[in-house]
Amino acid sequence: MTRWQRTAVIWFAVVLLIVAGCSSAASPKQSLQDAIQKTGEAASYSQSMTIKINELEIPAEAAQGNPVIAAGVAALLKGSTVTVNTVYQKEPLRADMELNVQKQGMTITIPIIMSGKKLYVQVPGIPLLNLPKTVLGKYIEIDMEAQAAQQQSSSSLDLNSQMKLMQDINALSLKHFDGKMYFSKVETEEAALPEGVEADQVVRFKVDEGNYSKSVDMIVTKLLPELYTLLASNEAFLQTLKLNKEQLDQRKTDLETNKADIQNKLTEQVQLEEWSVTGAIKGDYLSYQSQTINVVYTDKETGNALKLNAIIDIKYTGVGETQSFTNELPTDAVKLEDLTKLLKAPAGS
Repeated sequence: MTRWQRTAVIWFAVVLLIVAGCSSAASPKQSLQDAIQKTGEAASYSQSMTIKINELEIPAEAAQGNPVIAAGVAALLKGSTVTVNTVYQKEPLRADMELNVQKQGMTITIPIIMSGKKLYVQVPGIPLLNLPKTVLGKYIEIDMEAQAAQQQSSSSLDLNSQMKLMQDINALSLKHFDGKMYFSKVETEEAALPEGVEADQVVRFKVDEGNYSKSVDMIVTKLLPELYTLLASNEAFLQTLKLNKEQLDQRKTDLETNKADIQNKLTEQVQLEEWSVTGAIKGDYLSYQSQTINVVYTDKETGNALKLNAIIDIKYTGVGETQSFTNELPTDAVKLEDLTKLLKAPAGS
């Protein structure tokens, strides 16, 4: 081999290494999917979530025909800010949450503790709730196994199963969207990340008015059938959604039978201004994500509209690290069955 030939071989090898390195780098879509999955599988983390509800309108039929319920829920949540601070560990199962609802200068705080098969929810000390004074400020103890047996359910409320369901649905939601059309890398400096959030890369997934119509066929022919298959594969998922296999099979049949009609409704009756997910990735995990949903569904037959405009921000810290739980498990909690008896008792008794 001549000197020129050896030089050519070396340069060719260098080019192959460069090409291999470029081709092995994960795409924005794959990076976001992997980070969501890894974070969802983490053994522990702390999470700070803020939900800002700018617009909410619920038609009466969405509340089983009760316009009072629909109007009440919408009035309570519209214009409010909900924050949920969570400390979580998978084994042994423990999750401490603090739920805050802020609206018009008033804040309602509800601490929640899940430990094993017990759920503790502290009753806010608000007289307007019309609850017995003896339970205001106390924790209500809910035995999830006992509740499942009482409801003749094959499984109790399982936080890990619920989280697994959300993780699988999140992964499925992004799976069939085209990587080039819907996903993009965002420069860290331009991502407007909250102070203190670190990121190696930022990826954005976005569906809007410009590309929504192109996604409808995929949603009906790929995403929804696969979602039904996912739910059918796990009894705990069905229990979480209060569905049985017969109901799920009926929905699958309806989808197959009315596929064209469903596509038309999604195209003509749904106005999707934006559905986006921006994920900041540090190492293998999400350090932050922001979701925006701005959608209007209008029933052409009734003219009623379901409107939602909300922004969800989530910060993650201490992923995979040992967590500290500052709340003590309550020793004077009121059992749910005792609270039920109090509520059923005649006034003044």
